[in-house]
Amino acid sequence: MQRREQPAQPLAWGFARRHRFTAAVALARAATLSTLMPTRWRQHGEKLQPSEKKPRPPPIPVDSPRRKRLLSARDLWHAAPMPPVHVYGFGPSFGLPDASPFVVKVLTYLRLAGIDHKLLAGDARKAPKGKLPYIEDGGQKIADSSFIVEYLRKTYKDLDAGQSVAERALATAVKSMMEEHFYFVLLVARWVDDRGWQVIGPGFGETIKKAGVPGFAAPFVMSMVRKQVVQTAHRQGMARHSIAEVEEIGIGLIDALAELAGERPYFFGSEPRSIDASVFPFVWSILGTPIAGRLQTQLRSKANLVSYCERIRDQYFAPGSF
Repeated sequence: MQRREQPAQPLAWGFARRHRFTAAVALARAATLSTLMPTRWRQHGEKLQPSEKKPRPPPIPVDSPRRKRLLSARDLWHAAPMPPVHVYGFGPSFGLPDASPFVVKVLTYLRLAGIDHKLLAGDARKAPKGKLPYIEDGGQKIADSSFIVEYLRKTYKDLDAGQSVAERALATAVKSMMEEHFYFVLLVARWVDDRGWQVIGPGFGETIKKAGVPGFAAPFVMSMVRKQVVQTAHRQGMARHSIAEVEEIGIGLIDALAELAGERPYFFGSEPRSIDASVFPFVWSILGTPIAGRLQTQLRSKANLVSYCERIRDQYFAPGSF
């Protein structure tokens, strides 16, 4: 049987059949495209001719009400106060804004730089890296005090602008000395040495109760956390020494810090730098926490460090400001 010839179907009809659209919708689309492209299909990347470009709307007159409303809205947007940076820490302790020198480090940079902030009680279990401090700013969370300070430098104010290469190198070395070495001396003095634990233990118990730990479970949690901290110090190596040996290490670091600090108002002169946010919290932690020992005695014998601490504390951490 001879097959009957079918008339050639338009492209739009075939498109509609293949994609299960109605012929009316496909033809309407084709008509729209033919209106937009009256001569031929444009090749990819081909620019419109000047005559084909849509004309720009006329500028808004300067004295028109619409322009005045737009300018007012813009001025209000720029004049609106920025929300404060939220800092999450453990909470005040022994007259310090926080028991952790790293939380105080973040607060010190914020206050030295004049950045509006708010200190809130945090929960390390919900923190981005499982530890405090961390901050919330502009819908994002930043953890670890060093990364927080770097973020504040880039986003708000860089206290190290104009610093020489030699000063930057010395600041890096001193920061490492305090945060990577002296910190573990402080950790052993507080958590491993029974004299230190008797002082900070009760305060730590109150902190975990505020975080939601029931009172009957607080002693068990305190013992478990202390054991974990001691294991951390032991793996790092500092807790492998005797308490007397750890104190000797700490005294040597205090002597070195006193020589480097000199008699200047701040560590590098008359203006605060980010290194002050790393040095000041550890000096204040030793002087402000009532843990009797050789570390506090040695630090109190350094008049320049005591003056340095009191100067920053009185100017930036007045009573009632945290």
